[in-house]
Amino acid sequence: MVGFEIHDVLVKKRGKITKKTDLQHTYSEIAGSWLECLEFDRIRYWDIEKIEPVRMQFLGNPIPSDSRYREDLKFLKEKNLAKAQE
Repeated sequence: MVGFEIHDVLVKKRGKITKKTDLQHTYSEIAGSWLECLEFDRIRYWDIEKIEPVRMQFLGNPIPSDSRYREDLKFLKEKNLAKAQE
């Protein structure tokens, strides 16, 4: 079992991964924030300033349950707000 200890530092979080039975031994130190970066043992693995956003790729032949066929979206496009909210 792995434990995780967190200390607040403004918006950033700091913590360490330990074994629950041996809290004295640290496997990894963690720091970061979902708004900025994620570091393990002072090595930055993710940085919001350096990532490429994920782009949606639509298939050419979607199945009938595809979200593009939602009735509420159809009614919103038709500017029928009452039907869209049902």
